[in-house]
Amino acid sequence: MPTHAEHSLRRRFLWALLGVAALLVATFGIALGLFVKVFEHELLERVVTMELDEMPDRATTLDAQRSGERVAGMRHWTVPAAEQQRLPAPLREMPAGLREIEWDDGVDVLAGKRIAGGYIHAVVMDIGNVERLEQWLIRIGAGSAIIAFLLSLLLAARLSRTALRPISTLVERIRTLDPDNPGPPFATGRQTTETRAIAQALDDYQGRITHLLERERSLTDDISHELRTPTSVIATASELLLDDSTVTGATRERVGRIARAARRTMSVVDALLFVGRGGPGAAPARVDLREVVNDTVEVFRPLAEGKGLELLVECGGEQWIGAPPETAAIVLRNLVENAIRFTDHGTVRVVLEPGRLIVEDTGIGLAGVDLERIFERGYRSDTRGGSGLGLDLIRRVCGRVGWRASARQRPGGGSRFEVAFDERAPGA
Repeated sequence: MPTHAEHSLRRRFLWALLGVAALLVATFGIALGLFVKVFEHELLERVVTMELDEMPDRATTLDAQRSGERVAGMRHWTVPAAEQQRLPAPLREMPAGLREIEWDDGVDVLAGKRIAGGYIHAVVMDIGNVERLEQWLIRIGAGSAIIAFLLSLLLAARLSRTALRPISTLVERIRTLDPDNPGPPFATGRQTTETRAIAQALDDYQGRITHLLERERSLTDDISHELRTPTSVIATASELLLDDSTVTGATRERVGRIARAARRTMSVVDALLFVGRGGPGAAPARVDLREVVNDTVEVFRPLAEGKGLELLVECGGEQWIGAPPETAAIVLRNLVENAIRFTDHGTVRVVLEPGRLIVEDTGIGLAGVDLERIFERGYRSDTRGGSGLGLDLIRRVCGRVGWRASARQRPGGGSRFEVAFDERAPGA
């Protein structure tokens, strides 16, 4: 699993645009810097070279007398080759050609020196003005690059919002999606090609979900009908037998159990439909759990006695909950049945306290069981076996009505399951 939050699509799009803008600005800056350098180098060398080319034609006594005079930012020297000492020291030490040298006052200059027709011709050009111009050009270029980057930032933010608006609109539609009420199709003729492809895939998926929901409703309706019909027949027949005064003794007791089981079966069907279908459903009734606990425990007492177990019940004061009556019975039945199944000797104890229901036993316990996964559907440990469905049903029932189920190993051996009732649950 990732250890950091994934960036949103808009943020990734924005970073991509900013990366491109930064690359373009950096490329522009480097190109401008190289252009200024090359321009300076080529311009100065060209000017100095042209001056040197013209100086032999002006090599007169007058020119020699005016050596060193500044003309248009340049100084010229024309001296006989045998009188090189008349040149300034930096020029005397400089070989023929073009060089950037440091003048006596510490200023960098571009100097050219050539020997032709028995004369030494030298030109010195002050490059300070050119360097100042270069700095101004660089500042202008840097300022332009910063402005361009800021404009790119604003443009990238706007483009990212505009480009991803169809997806944002689609996401808002998805957030309000109700499987029971799909609404209009996601795909429309006004979407972009990519968004339309996503919307079409969502429409196809929604169609499959709707079809599955319809099949599930039909299946639960059929199961409900097929279970209720024979259960109703059993319950009616049992009631008729109980009204018969000739049915007495153990037979009457057995018929009574059949009648109670039939009634509970019908209630279980209603509770399972309540849990499985979701939605608000009917308003839950307020039920005193003491009656549910006592009735449910009596159903399993013959099973516990058949294994030689002691089935204990401890109920305190009234414990009212807001839920369909059989939801608590479903939870308690599965817990008591599991406790009896995995206990070979000792006791199974059912305790009803304010705000919680506890079922504990002296059986094999929960050693080797992953307590974080024990309520997962299909989870089975190596020691307990079972189908892995009963505890999942408990989890779903509790989640449906706002209760919390937990399990832990008893210190003295055995297991302890606890259901905490949330007073803020619907109808509580």
